[in-house]
Amino acid sequence: MEEERRASEREGNEVSSNVSRLHEQRQVFSSRGSAGRFRPHSAPAQRAPVTFDSIPAWAKDQLASPSFAKTVENQKARPASAKQQQPSVLPLSKIPKWISLDNKVLTFEAFFRESVEDSPLERSRVRRCVLHYFLEDDTMRILEPREENCGLLQGSFLKRHKIPKQGGEGPLTWRDIRVPGDLSIYQRVFRITKCDQLTRQFYEDLGYAVGEEEVPVDPKFSRPSSAKSSTSVKEVKMDMYHGRQRNDMTEYIEAKLGKCQVQDKKQLITQYLRNDRKVLRFYCHWNDRSNDGAMERRPFVLHYFLADDTVEVLEVNTPNSGRDPFPALLKRMKLPKGGGSSGMMGGDGRKYVTERDLQIGGVVNVFGRQLVLDSCDEATRDHMKQQHGVDLSRYTLSSAPSSALPRSRDRPKSASHIPPHNGFGKEEDSRQNCLSLHPKPPKGNVTRLLENKGKMLRFVAKLENAVGFDIERVFTVTYFLDTDELSIFEPPVKNSGRTGGKFMERCRVRKPHSSLYYSEADLFLGARVLVYSRAFVLVDADEFSLKYMEDNSDVFPSSDPRRVLAKISSSSPSSSLDVSLRQLDRVGRGQLEVATFKRVMAAAGLGLNDHELHTLSRRFSAGDQLVDYEAMLREVQQREPQAFDPASSRREGGGYEAAHANLQVTLLLLLLLLLLLLLLLLLLLLLLLLYTLLVCCSACAASDGWAAAAVSSRSVGAAGAGASDVAHLEGNEATGPGGSQHGDGLLRDQHGSRRARGNLSQTRGRRSRAVRGPQPQPPPSSHPPPT
Repeated sequence: MEEERRASEREGNEVSSNVSRLHEQRQVFSSRGSAGRFRPHSAPAQRAPVTFDSIPAWAKDQLASPSFAKTVENQKARPASAKQQQPSVLPLSKIPKWISLDNKVLTFEAFFRESVEDSPLERSRVRRCVLHYFLEDDTMRILEPREENCGLLQGSFLKRHKIPKQGGEGPLTWRDIRVPGDLSIYQRVFRITKCDQLTRQFYEDLGYAVGEEEVPVDPKFSRPSSAKSSTSVKEVKMDMYHGRQRNDMTEYIEAKLGKCQVQDKKQLITQYLRNDRKVLRFYCHWNDRSNDGAMERRPFVLHYFLADDTVEVLEVNTPNSGRDPFPALLKRMKLPKGGGSSGMMGGDGRKYVTERDLQIGGVVNVFGRQLVLDSCDEATRDHMKQQHGVDLSRYTLSSAPSSALPRSRDRPKSASHIPPHNGFGKEEDSRQNCLSLHPKPPKGNVTRLLENKGKMLRFVAKLENAVGFDIERVFTVTYFLDTDELSIFEPPVKNSGRTGGKFMERCRVRKPHSSLYYSEADLFLGARVLVYSRAFVLVDADEFSLKYMEDNSDVFPSSDPRRVLAKISSSSPSSSLDVSLRQLDRVGRGQLEVATFKRVMAAAGLGLNDHELHTLSRRFSAGDQLVDYEAMLREVQQREPQAFDPASSRREGGGYEAAHANLQVTLLLLLLLLLLLLLLLLLLLLLLLLYTLLVCCSACAASDGWAAAAVSSRSVGAAGAGASDVAHLEGNEATGPGGSQHGDGLLRDQHGSRRARGNLSQTRGRRSRAVRGPQPQPPPSSHPPPT
């Protein structure tokens, strides 16, 4: 070890002396002229002594630092044999390395070979670079000289830092660099070919041999760092901006860096906007000839995109074909005519397949596979007829493959048989394996999950029919509203002999002898929950759970006080219940303890469960664990005995919405009643009009008949009198003296009838005069009345 330490010290001294000589030589080289010739001096250049006063101010501050003082102390502590002789000036061994070797850089020229996989013109490429090694901190950087139009990102190849060795034994130093020689940096081998004059002098002074090599040049190319196309002079493309030669490799590299290679952008944009989302679909097949010579007809679908003239070929997967499903035979790209190779670099002179080349019965060469076009869809047929005047319906060879067409929705689906759950994992996940070969996670109720996130119902439970130590065991049953899961926890009790903790992991629990799971409606005070052959009875709940159940009384009917009161009023009269409660009220305040109240209500035979009793005690609570039973009895008496309607509580407790709905119904009924009254009034008016018309008609008819009867009676009477007189005279003449008696009788009858008619006419005349009043009497005439 002592010998190694001495050797390293000796080598450090040699490095310091060599660096000083390099500094002197650099000063000599700096005196050369513009022609590069050496300019002689009158006297040889002498090394200027390095003194403390000649050191810059910033270096003096560093020398005065504690770290430098410690370095000086370490130098003094070295043995006398290792110490150098004290010169007249400050020696270099006492100056820090980063000061004495500042701006001392070793420069090397190197190259490395890079494999090229994306170019058909070259397999490998030689890239030159320059290595700079900084002696002050043993760091290194690599620069690649920039070459015009080479198509590569050049410049800083590796930033300045300490580079670790291949085996990880430390950083690379100048001792690891040989000229010429190989240098491995991060799995890349650099070949050192030569170095500059100062670096050569540095190595020669240290006793290292320095040689020189030439960079290998590929005879096919003019420069070693880039490849050029081997086309003729006429086919060489010129850059439209700089007049430089361009090749496929340059275009490829520029396209990767983001340069658009298409010049007519306006035409492409117009074509894209006009034909976006327009696709021509052709059904085709390929006659696949296997190794044994048999031919197989394999269906494909060819898509031609009008937006950018690209082609896509998809394989139609047929069931039980013996092949793995593959998404595409050809990805979306421009398809060159005549096949070609997929690795060829594109040029502007190449021809591609267009929509005019797609005809029914035609053959499309897809990189060596001959696809025969059989038919097309209706939209493609209409487009070809409108744009090119070609009717493709006449040339249809065969129909489209059944698997390429959309499936019929009317096809009945076969009922799948889902086996019972085997107990591993969740049943919902296991059911997805039976529904699809690629199972998807089951879909949950997202709305319920978001509304009830973090909400839980907690109950205190005990074992049913517990024996021995199980009687004292108390459990906490938690129901998670967002996922409908249950978990059971047993609080640990000191000196009980039981560990406590988690009794059942959070999971969904089935109801006994059913395929349904426990829901929130199945959990209430007094409910029996059977969990894996263990029966639990819920005896209490926290305040949040009770408030949640009261707010959702449609789900928890036992938490609705109105339902419970209606049930009490329909089950038993309030008088008997009043007597039972007042017998236990010794103070007479109308209040009882909660436990006493529940015991009396349970013994009354009303059919109330534990949760309904707890609801009554919360509804009529008077504080201090007391229940105001008089307030309950008053509400029970106000309710008439009626059949319990499950929807009555919902209607009564509907709030503003229920009152508004009832008001609307009442208004509608009133409107209907008003309409009925109006209809009745109209009917009465019509009946009155009809009755009036009938009365008028009957009166008119009666007056006309009376007048006609009077006239007819007068005419008949006059005619009868004349006839009787004539008959009487004829009788007298015929009978002679013997018939005089009969004639006299007839005459008497006639005179009697005349007197009667005269009396009747006199009576009528009196009545008419009495009605009209006295009439003026005509003046008496001198003529005698006629006889």
